[in-house]
Amino acid sequence: MLQIVPNKATVLLNASRQKLDGLMDITAREAGSFYTPGRTTLIPTGQGGAADILDWDDTELTTVWAQFDYALTRQWTLSTGYGYENYEFRDAFNSNASLMPASLIFVMKPDNGAYTANMVYAQLNFRF
Repeated sequence: MLQIVPNKATVLLNASRQKLDGLMDITAREAGSFYTPGRTTLIPTGQGGAADILDWDDTELTTVWAQFDYALTRQWTLSTGYGYENYEFRDAFNSNASLMPASLIFVMKPDNGAYTANMVYAQLNFRF
């Protein structure tokens, strides 16, 4: 918060960024042979092709806000502002992915997708 004119005009700036990288680690060799003591021929070498799932609930959220407050009187304050929000979401089990898109086990698949929002606002506050 920055006071331009004490008790008259202020500017408020706020920014945040959140990032989450998820990973589903598959405990199998890429060549396809699972390591199970005593059962090494469970899956023949070269078959299976197990791999880690890199996009496992990866999210990014960026938010920026700016607000200008001007005290009209001791009780009345006029505020104007701008807000920006960008949300990115990647998951192996959403409806846009080819990995088990119709699985009955995962019934709460995220389907809203990413978005970008720009907001402009004005408000009049009365203090008593």
